[in-house]
Amino acid sequence: VRDWPADASVVETASIAYSVMEPLRKTELARIQVKYRPLTSVNARGCSCTMGSYLASRLRDALNLRCPVDGPKRCDCVILRGGNFRGDRMYGEGQHATVDLLETELDTAMEMVIFPVPGLVLRVAPYESHTLPGVGWLQVDDGISLDEIGNITHVAGERICLNKVYNVGSTADFAGPETAPHISAYFETHPEKLPAKDSGVSAHVLLLRLYCLQIWSSIWKTIGGDVERGVLAKGLKQSDVDDDGKFKIESIRHAISSVPGFESFAGLDVLVDRMYDEIMSRPGSCILPQALPQAAKHWSSMSLHSIPGLGDDASSESDADVDDESNAGGSEEPGDPLA
Repeated sequence: VRDWPADASVVETASIAYSVMEPLRKTELARIQVKYRPLTSVNARGCSCTMGSYLASRLRDALNLRCPVDGPKRCDCVILRGGNFRGDRMYGEGQHATVDLLETELDTAMEMVIFPVPGLVLRVAPYESHTLPGVGWLQVDDGISLDEIGNITHVAGERICLNKVYNVGSTADFAGPETAPHISAYFETHPEKLPAKDSGVSAHVLLLRLYCLQIWSSIWKTIGGDVERGVLAKGLKQSDVDDDGKFKIESIRHAISSVPGFESFAGLDVLVDRMYDEIMSRPGSCILPQALPQAAKHWSSMSLHSIPGLGDDASSESDADVDDESNAGGSEEPGDPLA
């Protein structure tokens, strides 16, 4: 990957995304759960590593961010070649997600696209990457389970269905000969299934968006609380710096700065703006109190609600076996990951 020149437009996009984060380069954006410990990217080209699993899982979450909790997902799983992880280091127990960590591990020019891959083809890809010479080791997200030789048994926690077409998030070189013979052969035979060349989305932008919204959700739960019991109204009143009963962008910034543990995020414009956009119910420069419960209801229906946020350091539950028939409703074609 390092031998290819960086795409100038992608680098510029990533630079803009990072410019707003510059004051917070060392600030903890999200806690990395126990199940990814010890956290390491050592020899990512030659073995499975926890950093590969962590970042693949977060990119999957980011691609599905706008999907309803119980609805279909745009991305069933994320699989990345080990060469995408550049850090080659062991991290300490106190290391969590920061801008510095992301830049250490992922090239700023890295883009994510979605490939439609039949289960029959997908199943053997990790095994081939583990055993064949000249094929880069594949790192998979935490929803994928492998058997003892590296074949996929579960995707998104459900038993793989060989007849289903899975939407697989990866980089553009996923269809190349250095990924897995069955993958490359499938797309050589079906070039019309390849994602559009201009459909890539910066991996760094996706992750920053995810982390910003996770921070947002933690703050929302802290100052928003229980809609039915009126805690939202209390949070609004505490943040209404003008005492005019209207919730403005400045009110959000004030609210963040007053929440213990979140003070450092008050100066992060992209976070404040995203919070404002999320709860804005109509055009104008302010939000009335009745808009807040509507925003809370909308937030609770989205995938972000089920994604571990700040302070969630628990290990994941075990995946349960599900019959093949339960996967029969899979989509045949991937959509725009950010539509």
